[in-house]
Amino acid sequence: IIGVGNTTSESTFCRAGFVTRREMEALADRGAVGDVLGQFYDASGEPVAWRLSDNVVGLTLEDLRRIPNVIGVAGGADKHAAILGALRARLMTVLITDEATANHLISEAGPTPPVAPVGRPAHHQRGEP
Repeated sequence: IIGVGNTTSESTFCRAGFVTRREMEALADRGAVGDVLGQFYDASGEPVAWRLSDNVVGLTLEDLRRIPNVIGVAGGADKHAAILGALRARLMTVLITDEATANHLISEAGPTPPVAPVGRPAHHQRGEP
């Protein structure tokens, strides 16, 4: 289970004092939209190095991609870009979020293959019982 952080001055990294507001702005200026496990990435899911990248003790984004089942928990308008970047990076296989965020992500993601809702066979189309 992972959380998804954003690159605002209200992020956990800023509030905990791991980075200053200026450092977070610099990360955002370099394209970072979010972080997972202390590893920042851009809107397409590519890593964005920062001063503590080599000091994070834990999984890398590549390590995380190799885990077969990763549940991400995140929501809210302030995390839309971060969640979408994490999904594009394939950092999670399941996302638990709020309805407004889910609708936003679906509209931003563009056309994708149909996915069966939990508990329904894959051959059902949207709107069918």
